[in-house]
Amino acid sequence: MDTSTDVLLVTANVGSLFDNAGEIQNGWLQELYRTIHKYQPQFIALHFQEVGGKDYMVNMGNAENFFWLLESSEELKDFDRTCIYVDSQFQAEEGFTALGSMY
Repeated sequence: MDTSTDVLLVTANVGSLFDNAGEIQNGWLQELYRTIHKYQPQFIALHFQEVGGKDYMVNMGNAENFFWLLESSEELKDFDRTCIYVDSQFQAEEGFTALGSMY
């Protein structure tokens, strides 16, 4: 039996996805895609905490690729709009900005 919902809200601490990108990122994405397939939402909101992981100065370069993987996935092909906000001021160690920049 198919299940559907209008809105899917996901919040996750994704630091480990970037610290061990090759080890768990694909599995995490596949689980997200299974959830999307199961619930067939009309709108998806993803909130990620700790993008870049513990060594964010090195790992933030992978963030754009990660978002591209999401946007270009077969599972998200039916969604016609994407809006991504990223705090790109990660080099200011005394504090991150609240708004960041938009891709």
